[in-house]
Amino acid sequence: GAAGFVLVHFANNSANGSISATWDGVAMTQVGSSFNYDTVSGYSYYLALFQILSPASGAQTVAVSPAASSYVSANSISYTGVNGLGTAVTNSGTSASPSVPSVTSTTGDMVIAVFADTANSWALAAGSGMTSRYSTASGNFADSFLIEDVAGSSLVSMTATNTVGSVSWGGIALDRLQVES
Repeated sequence: GAAGFVLVHFANNSANGSISATWDGVAMTQVGSSFNYDTVSGYSYYLALFQILSPASGAQTVAVSPAASSYVSANSISYTGVNGLGTAVTNSGTSASPSVPSVTSTTGDMVIAVFADTANSWALAAGSGMTSRYSTASGNFADSFLIEDVAGSSLVSMTATNTVGSVSWGGIALDRLQVES
């Protein structure tokens, strides 16, 4: 099987964290969120992760729709060989070392994590042993975000490094991205 994921990082001045996402016009399921992890200049910052199992293959349109006027940054990633998904684990804070600790997994699985912060630079780097799949600054508003993954084991801590120092961040990890053998 296959699975598609969309990371959405957005900010608005209405404190409305509602948002939806579609993959080729099909509604995606929101599997995790770090709502209002920071407020800067009257804007509330949100991070959301959406997934879809068995999405349409090939190039597809991914769309996100916030309920309130917002600055939005989004990116998608897809995996093949997926036969199930676990429960999302979230964390947020203010530091130079974002993390989502204690993600339960098993050998042979894959754990995916997304992080976003309020640093307006390419500030987020994958943690030690993690593979960076996407890392950028949005340019739309003060943020950067990262998608990373790592092979599963009994207990995984997903980590990142903020190269500009201590800033507010949100993180979401999917505790099992089971990969068929």
